[in-house]
Amino acid sequence: MASPRKKPTDDTCAARPACCDRERVLEAAESVVLAKGIGALTLLAVAQEAKLSKSGLLHHFSSKDALLDALVTRTIACWEADVDAAVANTSPGPGRIARAILSTCLSSTRTWTETQRRSSQVLVAAVVQHPKHAEALRTAHRRILGRIAKDGLPPGVGEAIDLAANGMWFTWLLGLTEWTPARIAAVRSALERLLKQESAAPRPSARRPRPRTTGRKK
Repeated sequence: MASPRKKPTDDTCAARPACCDRERVLEAAESVVLAKGIGALTLLAVAQEAKLSKSGLLHHFSSKDALLDALVTRTIACWEADVDAAVANTSPGPGRIARAILSTCLSSTRTWTETQRRSSQVLVAAVVQHPKHAEALRTAHRRILGRIAKDGLPPGVGEAIDLAANGMWFTWLLGLTEWTPARIAAVRSALERLLKQESAAPRPSARRPRPRTTGRKK
């Protein structure tokens, strides 16, 4: 899940106007999509929302497609940065990636912010409207699955943690259920028990093939 993005202050804008304007355009694009749907996303609508001229917007994004690419890339980058930070703060050993996912996604409802909901809803809308944007999401997911595969856990355990975290995230994102701190804690406790049990379970050792015996020579 993505970490909240800090909106630039006026002082920051004065120091880095180009960077600030680009971020303002992306925030404006999110607002347009959430308020009116992705079909209403046009460069003119975004420029008006960002209070920029259309030429000022075109300085950063040459087309609507480039704008959508930037929105998708920004959201995925935030997710991956969250996971990287959590891994760095997680002790080494089997299940390190899975434990980092739990600490990132299932720490508390305080980490599930409206900023995250906005960016994720726009990501889903972009993928549904323009399936080509799903490739960046698939690539990011393949990267995390590759790390899970090398996590020192029995097959399926890390994937189960990943699926549980993603499932909880999307039920919250779509408003399908309310995740209270108590419910999150209960699910996390169950998944941590699974990790502990599977990490301690003896691994089946590979059997060495018996040497072939030949009959005695007479």
